[in-house]
Amino acid sequence: MASYVPLHSPPLDVKDVLDPEFRSTHVTALAPGLWTLPMFRKEFCQIVAEEAMHAASCGIASMPNVQNRLGCCLDELPNWWTFFVDVIHLLTPLAQQLWPSHFPQGLKDTHRATVVTYEAAKGEVTLRRHEDDSDLTLNVPLTS
Repeated sequence: MASYVPLHSPPLDVKDVLDPEFRSTHVTALAPGLWTLPMFRKEFCQIVAEEAMHAASCGIASMPNVQNRLGCCLDELPNWWTFFVDVIHLLTPLAQQLWPSHFPQGLKDTHRATVVTYEAAKGEVTLRRHEDDSDLTLNVPLTS
């Protein structure tokens, strides 16, 4: 990792890359325990996608979970860990609003920020239904 030179630095303030519509009032329930809301600006999503591709081209790509073969763990890249801790702090009030009994003390600072790549030619078009031990999962589509 010592030879890895990031293509982009993470933003200094998470609020600088939030979608203008990001507010707890813009949360839409899709199913019990499943919500959608605007999160990040498209330009920031492009930066994250570029950084993940850059990491892969430098040989940093890893198997981010048991279901996906291609991707990388962004919080293992220089300077990105702190940014994702800031995302957790930003989401804490929303998590407490949506699940008051589950997060009375807020979210923990532990996280795993991964980017996965799906290969449509190999039949990978979505993450299969699964269970994990996450208290909260945030999925952000970086490209469409």
